[in-house]
Amino acid sequence: MARQTRWVIFAQPQQHGGPANLFIAGDGTKTESREKAEKFKTHRAAEDFARTKNIRLDGAMTYIGQMDFTDFEIQNK
Repeated sequence: MARQTRWVIFAQPQQHGGPANLFIAGDGTKTESREKAEKFKTHRAAEDFARTKNIRLDGAMTYIGQMDFTDFEIQNK
């Protein structure tokens, strides 16, 4: 299965091997679901989304980062 890198907005520091990550979903709420996480092709698009949803990007708790997703996760959000 192919993997694609996308920008996402993390709603807490990224977890590696610990509890699930928290992302910002398309409606601006927090979600643990990778499929529901809003995915962006550019960093700028993620910034614009955050601005329109009044999401404060503080660089520590809420920030933009990259993750790899399967085609299924991208198409079935």
